Amino acid sequence: MNKDNILKKILTLFLISFSGLYIMLSTGYYESRERNKMIMTNEQIKRFEEDIKLGKEVDQNDYLKDGYVDYSNNLSRKMTKLSNGIETEFERALKFLFKEAGNMIEK
Repeated sequence: MNKDNILKKILTLFLISFSGLYIMLSTGYYESRERNKMIMTNEQIKRFEEDIKLGKEVDQNDYLKDGYVDYSNNLSRKMTKLSNGIETEFERALKFLFKEAGNMIEK
């Protein structure tokens, strides 16, 4: 396998990843998830206010819901570790390239 073929595969992978993230953001997926969280919070506030009006005993734990669910498993943790490693190496490579480009320009 030559270097050009490897570079093309890496660039294709980056393009696909970027496209997926761009589509997710442009379709409003992230905003709709945040809006759903806000709606749930507003519903909890209304329930709290109704319970206060009715004179019920209120406990904050009845109204505060932790929406976090940990779906991680061994594979996802390993992939996260791999992703962080790739990010670190990519950052090092870019710093090296820009440093060398700067040195070439100075000469």
